Amino acid sequence: MSLIRVRNVEGGTVLRVPFLHFDRMVIAKATGNVLRSTRSRINAMILIAAPSLWPLAAGASGTATLNAALPSNLKVGTIVKRVSLTPQQICGADVCRATRFVIWPAGDGSQVIEGPDNPTNVSGITARVLIDGKEQGRYNDYLAYKLTIDKPVEVQFLVDGRAPKDGVLKGEHFGVITTANNYISLGGTVKRINGSCSVPAQNVPLPDTPLGKFGGVGSTAGTKTFQVRIDNCPKGFKQVSYKLEPVGGVIAGSPGVLPLDTGSTVKGVNIRIADNQGTPAVFDKAMKVDDYDTATGGSYSIPMQASYIKTDATITPGTVKGSLNVVLEYQ
Repeated sequence: MSLIRVRNVEGGTVLRVPFLHFDRMVIAKATGNVLRSTRSRINAMILIAAPSLWPLAAGASGTATLNAALPSNLKVGTIVKRVSLTPQQICGADVCRATRFVIWPAGDGSQVIEGPDNPTNVSGITARVLIDGKEQGRYNDYLAYKLTIDKPVEVQFLVDGRAPKDGVLKGEHFGVITTANNYISLGGTVKRINGSCSVPAQNVPLPDTPLGKFGGVGSTAGTKTFQVRIDNCPKGFKQVSYKLEPVGGVIAGSPGVLPLDTGSTVKGVNIRIADNQGTPAVFDKAMKVDDYDTATGGSYSIPMQASYIKTDATITPGTVKGSLNVVLEYQ
């Protein structure tokens, strides 16, 4: 007999639920001139007071948009959306060679912070920019133009520790200073919903199966039906989706097949997940909960199948274990 174990773990825009656990069978120094005139002194003071401004031409302005209804109980640090912006969107060229990267909290230009996290004008939501996969903080190379953007950057929206509130994202939150002033603006509407859906824990046993039940490689046996339960969804979300993530990663060329968990002793057999029609499950792809009603909320079930699948010409009998995460996403 095999077991599928389900635990409910909440992780943000997403709820990460280690879902199926199968059991048994068969993760400086500067120099310069002294300023003597009153006018020169005033100019110098202006530059100090507003270090983000340069007398440059206006450049491009890319916008990262977040339109979402989010649970109000998301954990701090949860990434709720990732947006990609190209160099063309940021600076109007295939390559942006910047001398400065500026971060303005709330997008109003009143102050500059070190970052990389930038509290937006909507309470509870922070943004950050990743260049070459690294979080980008405030940067100034004094006109050396060493900050190069030659591929899309990622703008992440995440939950911060401020009180979650509804709001409209607006303003220029990041500056990319090349030979012109370029900006990354934020836009969209954020709505916070009290509560979130839950996925109950469950054990799904698969039957003991004799080797004679298998045919060639790719054949299945010992099929067991079960349901992915998504319960107590509050009303108000535009959409609820779920995603299946195999623990241990996706096995290339083997749709729906789970990697063997630690403790498995079998060889030549894995667990395969399929829909109620027997079509192998698609992993790491968000699928809409079609029956979710934004006016009422509710509880829902997705019928699935689990079975043994022969993955090698030779089978050594033993224990089969596999795990699957169920991830809930909200819009």
